[in-house]
Amino acid sequence: MWGLARALTRQGLTVAVVAIHTPGAAEHETIEGIEVVRPRYWWREADELLRKDGGGLPITLRRYPMARIQLAPFFAGHMRAIAAIGRDADVVHAHWTISGGAAVWSRAFHRRPVVVTVQGSDIFQVPKLPFGAAYTRHVLGRCQRVTTLTAALRDAALKIGVDDGSL
Repeated sequence: MWGLARALTRQGLTVAVVAIHTPGAAEHETIEGIEVVRPRYWWREADELLRKDGGGLPITLRRYPMARIQLAPFFAGHMRAIAAIGRDADVVHAHWTISGGAAVWSRAFHRRPVVVTVQGSDIFQVPKLPFGAAYTRHVLGRCQRVTTLTAALRDAALKIGVDDGSL
């Protein structure tokens, strides 16, 4: 994702990134001319778990059950940030279905088209969670475009019901 943001900036476009906060990271900064916003999602920064140890969100949720209760404030923070930043955008491009949901559900405030790029665990693992398939189908079905990194991801998106015309 960072490579795409840098490439777009080099072409003269203004890019802003809303990213997941990690303990110790700045909540707002500019890196190489790119505005980066990382909304805090837990009142004790040291207890933020969603990026702990890496490996993707499904692994983190299995490894740290307490992380599950952090999803709602994480999502709310992303919705607020996307709503604010999205107002000045031409398009909102989310890079996984969780952020895609925040972009879709905050569209009433930013009124911009939403593109989601599925990355892997969001299309292969999240649908296995309770309500995960319904959530993924709901979000991707409300995007103007869905992009995938591989043919396997494209096939998985089609399998859960994404319209071929939006891929």
